[in-house]
Amino acid sequence: MNFILPIAGIIIGIIYGAFGTALGSSALVVFLLISHFSFTQTIASSLLIALIPITIGGVYIYYKKGYLRVRDTLVLAIFIAIGVIIGVKTNLQNIFRDEHLKKIYAIISILVGVIIFFL
Repeated sequence: MNFILPIAGIIIGIIYGAFGTALGSSALVVFLLISHFSFTQTIASSLLIALIPITIGGVYIYYKKGYLRVRDTLVLAIFIAIGVIIGVKTNLQNIFRDEHLKKIYAIISILVGVIIFFL
C-alpha cells in the first residue's frame, strides 16, 4: 500500500466533513494519480467508498446540531441511487472511453463549481 493513501484519506475526510463534498472528486484524483487506476476502476472504487458508512459520525453531529433535513435528504438519496444504477449500466456499455469520461466529469465539475460560486 502506498504511504500516501492514508494521508490523502485524512485530507479528503477533513474536506468532506467540512464541505460535504470532495469525496468523489478528491478520491478520483488519488486513484488516478497515485494508484494509477483506469477511469472506470476509479469510478467503481469511488462507489465502494460511498457504500461504506464513513460519514456516519459527521452525519450524527450535524443531525444533533439541527442541520440535517432527513426527509428531503432521503428522497434525494433514493433517486441518486436510481441514477447511479443508470449511470453504471451506461458506463459499462462502453458508450464513452475513459478519456471521454474524464473530460465529461471535468466539465460537470466546472459547471457545478460556477453555480456554487454564484449562489
